[in-house]
Amino acid sequence: MEQCCLFSYPTAEEAAKNMQFEVVEDYGFAFYNPDGSVKHYLYTWDDGHRELLRCKRCGALFLRQSSEYHDMSGGDDCYYTDYYPVSNHEEALAYNEKYNGFTLERSFEGLIIKQDNKSTGITWHWNKPDKDY
Repeated sequence: MEQCCLFSYPTAEEAAKNMQFEVVEDYGFAFYNPDGSVKHYLYTWDDGHRELLRCKRCGALFLRQSSEYHDMSGGDDCYYTDYYPVSNHEEALAYNEKYNGFTLERSFEGLIIKQDNKSTGITWHWNKPDKDY
């Protein structure tokens, strides 16, 4: 799989400023069994969904998982968005079938770009090492 141009930036924040995506496919909030019952949800916590995105600059594909945590104590809700590079449409579908939101976060091997809005505001992270990947 060819690496997305976003990973050429020195920081996740710089990469985020240069994100230009188009939605290829919206997978919704759940993966369904053949009988129509929910196999598992495509997000973590309380709400969310997944989409297949294409980088408008280089054509690389990402599986985007958006999740929301509802703070029932009256505090602010938290929002999380993870960008998982995938090789093709079939790989994205395979991840959807195999992994719920929590297991995808724990099982994915490869570069990931993550965004959250915890109490400190919107922050961007990735697992790209300091040296060239």
